[in-house]
Amino acid sequence: MQKKKKIMIVEDEELIALSLEIKLSKKGYDVCTIVNSGEDAIKSFSREKPDIVLLDIMLKGNLDGIETARAIQDICEVPIIFSTGYLDDETRERARDVEHAEYFVKPVLTEELIAAISNALED
Repeated sequence: MQKKKKIMIVEDEELIALSLEIKLSKKGYDVCTIVNSGEDAIKSFSREKPDIVLLDIMLKGNLDGIETARAIQDICEVPIIFSTGYLDDETRERARDVEHAEYFVKPVLTEELIAAISNALED
């Protein structure tokens, strides 16, 4: 039996995070943790060791998603899928400097997200 892939959700909007958790669980993924700040994400990442991180760019706390992604990837190289409600050139350029699998603008279609997760985990 194949081990479920662990996904960490970093999202400051609780309803979005819970909706993602339900959708991903139905697709056979293990949502190992949900946090709403970069600081909590970094702490949880070290403890949970997820296979992939779904990371909102705008977060609670002092770190945004891009800074959080850099800190996580300093710990371990892991696929990161960014999502944001803001599509501006500066944010897109900053996100490009971080190794990641995808960059989505909300609302994210479930089918596209599942495909991106699957592709990122195959690499």
